[in-house]
Amino acid sequence: QEVAPVKNYPSPMPKSKKPKKPKKPANMKTASTLAWVFPGMGHYYSGRAGKGILFTGLELFSIAAIPYYSDIYNGAEENYQVALDNMQEVANVYQSECEDHGNSFEACYQYWKSEAEIELERKNTAQVARIVAGTAAVGIWLWNIRDVKKNRSSDYSQSSKFSVGVNRYGQVEARINF
Repeated sequence: QEVAPVKNYPSPMPKSKKPKKPKKPANMKTASTLAWVFPGMGHYYSGRAGKGILFTGLELFSIAAIPYYSDIYNGAEENYQVALDNMQEVANVYQSECEDHGNSFEACYQYWKSEAEIELERKNTAQVARIVAGTAAVGIWLWNIRDVKKNRSSDYSQSSKFSVGVNRYGQVEARINF
């Protein structure tokens, strides 16, 4: 006895969908070249969009930090110069004027000296932040290139007997080739 198929029962594969063809592996030399152009592009090309977004985002963030901290540095530099000028002016010209307003010469001088010290500290902090942001941008760029190249290490020659790195799952991996 034959059982009639149920008309409303969904089929395992709709007729409109064809089976997907396996993706052609990406050319890793092209991916490596794109990684040199801008971080993340080689990952996008090789089909790893998640890592591409990660590297692009990190690079854009570190590059954007450079002008941000440069602006802070320039503002602190201007304020520092104003504080130094005022400190010199108090010392040279306004000694009697400070005393006329009920402030001692020493109090006026110390106020501008402390302002100069605060701005100098701000300026130095911003300079360190600019250096760190620039170094991070370079480091991310190189890490991106290294990551794209080691993605398909089987496509490259195995001249190294021992290698250590981070695999695509974020785990530390050590390889020994015999």
